[in-house]
Parts: sequence; C-alpha cells; structure tokens
Amino acid sequence: MKKILSLLLASMFIFSCEPEVKFDENILVGDWEIVSAKRNNRPTRTLEGAWLKIDDKTMRDNFFSNEKKIEYSVSGDRITHHTKPDRKYKIIELTSDQMVLTTTFQKHEFEFRFAKKAE
Repeated sequence: MKKILSLLLASMFIFSCEPEVKFDENILVGDWEIVSAKRNNRPTRTLEGAWLKIDDKTMRDNFFSNEKKIEYSVSGDRITHHTKPDRKYKIIELTSDQMVLTTTFQKHEFEFRFAKKAE
C-alpha cells in the first residue's frame, strides 16, 4: 500500500510540473513593431506605432524604456529587461516574423503582438 501511495504521489508531482519552454534567442534579434495590443484583455490603440529593437545584448522600445538601450536576459520563456525596476515579459509565441509577449505594468495586464520588420 505504501508503494502504491508513493508511486501515486510521485506521478502527481511529475505530471503537475510545467515543462520549461525554450525559444531560439537568435530569433529575438531584430526590429519589431506592435501590430496589436491588449490592456486587461481588451484591445487598445494607445500603442499604435510602438516598436521594440533587440540586439545580442540590449533592447530598447518607445513605450516603456524611453528609447534607451538597456541590457536584457532570457530564461526559458521569460525575457527580463533590466530597467529600474526590471520589466519582465513572458514569451507566448515566437517565430522568425511574429512575437507575442505579455507583461504587467502598473497593475495592468498587457499583451503585445509584434511583427518583425523586414531587413
């Protein structure tokens, strides 16, 4: 009986853990434009014309960091923009030409859908 209970608990632990999602960080590098955005799960037009530029070590945007180049790091499906305070994004989708990020800013939930600018 103890073995069955131990096996059951171990199974629940293994299956309850979310697998770590990894993205190809090289795809992040480039110039991205917001094509749509949501604030608190509702479409918003206040971010029209917003952009994000990412290189190997820094990123900058014209909506949170006032166009300053600031270092960032990636861990699994998370991007941390090392502003003061750190801005944390969750990568929902990342392909060579599209990216969807979510974040919380001043108690508001945001979702950004980006298109990569052609080089």
